[in-house]
Amino acid sequence: MVTSSTAAITREQIVSILHRYVKGLGRDNGAREDLSAFEDLDQLHSYARESMEWAVANGVLKDVPFTNATENATRAQTAQMLMNFWKKY
Repeated sequence: MVTSSTAAITREQIVSILHRYVKGLGRDNGAREDLSAFEDLDQLHSYARESMEWAVANGVLKDVPFTNATENATRAQTAQMLMNFWKKY
């Protein structure tokens, strides 16, 4: 895992940041979605699982493919996640 401050960011990392932010504000509604239907669930890092469950349940990942959540996010995917987050929170 690359930890440089200039490294690209993955979808699971973006979701983890947003989820931790909401938790820090005390606004985590506790909603979680079962991810067992996703084919690449086994590739998801353990630190990101709860955040991904939260993001799916709360629409943060709406219109953003879950497939390969460990791969770098495109600008369009990042923009969609942030827009979905902004609408909800």
